[in-house]
Amino acid sequence: MLSLNATSIKVLRVISKFIDDRGQKDILIPEEYYSLQKKVLEVSPKNSSDEKSNLQSIRKEINQFVKLGFVDHQLRKKHPLTNIFLKSFDDNETYIRRQKITIQFNYGNTLLHVSIYCCIVLSFIISFSTNTWTLSI
Repeated sequence: MLSLNATSIKVLRVISKFIDDRGQKDILIPEEYYSLQKKVLEVSPKNSSDEKSNLQSIRKEINQFVKLGFVDHQLRKKHPLTNIFLKSFDDNETYIRRQKITIQFNYGNTLLHVSIYCCIVLSFIISFSTNTWTLSI
């Protein structure tokens, strides 16, 4: 199950607000991304005095939410359940309620992967059948 601490939730809130404020712009320019990194660094401070090292850690935190599916890789949009998930912390929802949201979230993402996987398998079966048919003639 997905386990996020309080700092991770704050980071997700910052990313979510960034996406809301930014809108559906096509290209994320480096200055915008740097601005996001600085905002995330404010809510998730790092121990290193080296800015380069800190920004690298922040990129990893941002990428975590991309990989989990909360936001897309271009930081243009969020998963529909991201706001509901964040709101569950504001409303002091129970742990069980948050887990149900997480399960819905994971199930939604998993279905996408299953359908892609099915298309790949179907494509392989058709290809194999065609090749087998051709070889048997």
